[in-house]
Amino acid sequence: MKDTVGTSKPRLAALFLSGVLTVLAGVLSDTRPAEAGGFTACDNPYIFEGSAANIVPLEYLATSADTTASDGNRLDRLQEMAQRFSWLFKLDSWHQPTYGSLGVVAHMFLGQVCDPDEVLGRLLAGGASQPLRKGQALVFLQGRIFIEDEQIFLQSRLRGFRRQSPQFEFLQPLRQNYAEEVLFVPLARSDRRLTVSVPALDVTFAPRVISAELFDSIDSAFLEANRVFARPDVNASSEELMFEPGQPRAFSVRITNAPGWIEVVDQMGGYPDRGFIRVNPEASQLFHRSLPELDFLNGLLGFLRMQQDQEPGEFPPVPERAPAQAIAAFQRYLENELTSDEPDLRALAHGLIGFIEASEWNDWSGSRKSFLRAAELAPTDTHYRNALGVTDAVLCCSGDAKPPYRDPARWFADAVSVDPENGEALGNLLQFLEFLVSTEQSPEGIDTGNLPKALSVVRNVAERNPDLLREDFR
Repeated sequence: MKDTVGTSKPRLAALFLSGVLTVLAGVLSDTRPAEAGGFTACDNPYIFEGSAANIVPLEYLATSADTTASDGNRLDRLQEMAQRFSWLFKLDSWHQPTYGSLGVVAHMFLGQVCDPDEVLGRLLAGGASQPLRKGQALVFLQGRIFIEDEQIFLQSRLRGFRRQSPQFEFLQPLRQNYAEEVLFVPLARSDRRLTVSVPALDVTFAPRVISAELFDSIDSAFLEANRVFARPDVNASSEELMFEPGQPRAFSVRITNAPGWIEVVDQMGGYPDRGFIRVNPEASQLFHRSLPELDFLNGLLGFLRMQQDQEPGEFPPVPERAPAQAIAAFQRYLENELTSDEPDLRALAHGLIGFIEASEWNDWSGSRKSFLRAAELAPTDTHYRNALGVTDAVLCCSGDAKPPYRDPARWFADAVSVDPENGEALGNLLQFLEFLVSTEQSPEGIDTGNLPKALSVVRNVAERNPDLLREDFR
């Protein structure tokens, strides 16, 4: 493995020059510029303002856990590998299922290491581009690549959100700019509603070992993807795709019927001005098997786009396949054996699947199974107990009962018992008990014998802690 770190700089030269490569992608017969992508220096942050969502992979930082491996030359070589990974994250987006209106810009160090929070802050406040718009979604990928016990590891951190603050009003800390992702669920035959929210979409994955097979595959894929062919055939004549410093290039991109190829046409007079680029699906499959966080990223992107779709606005709708596509991405993450020691992240994947099943398909029995699995994996995260309370409230009390379910009040009370500051669960408990008081007939399987006393206790707790409740529950 030591030898694979020392890759030659000439192979990287065409890939990692400064400047911005802009790619406007229309899929198949759709000629609209629905997608965009490229790369920029990290101290000059850039997103596509016209895209509903942007993915920003920031170059991973090379570090060393071994004092014996901390010599400068070795870390320099490791940083070259990090650059290669950053560009592959961008390249990978060309042949992964998307959700329409997507921009992807890899942010490279290019001689200057950037703090991830500073890059993210400038994307919100405005860098080389306009700031992220209100309602626009951003998925931000960062991480580190390091040596420990003579092995190379890569560890990723993923953040995803929709902006809730006005475009030109940057708030501190960063999370104040993030919209809360909430599902509002009306209770049957009443003016009351319950809420389901998700945990913070800010996750750090376990370190992954970078195998020699993965590295060799990436090396080969990059060399192929750095050439423009006259036709979709590796034996056709080709030219190296050169990126000149400070000279942006724009391409229209079409996914072709030839598997593993995209067609590009230069829009700014560059050379070569048209042709085909090889995008190796087999290399991508290996990449996803080795780095399951990329499947998590795809599912998270779909979740955010569907949440965006729930609110009327200026963003284009997601395709009909979006729910199934996002769920499949999370399931690929869950089925990967490398995720076995990530219980909290697995819980979040199950939780987001449950959220999608409920919000997009109205499949409350299916979402119950997903939320139960999430609660088993992360018993101290009360988001999932609260979600189970809402799920069971729908199953027990919206028309005909659809068992199995548990008394929703018990789920909400459990959540408050584990986390006394869970105001969402407290508000849902209050709403549900008041709903039961107003019903003429007790729902099947729900014990209302002690209802007046229980409601009085919950009301007193809510009155003493009004700041815990959602504003519309106060």
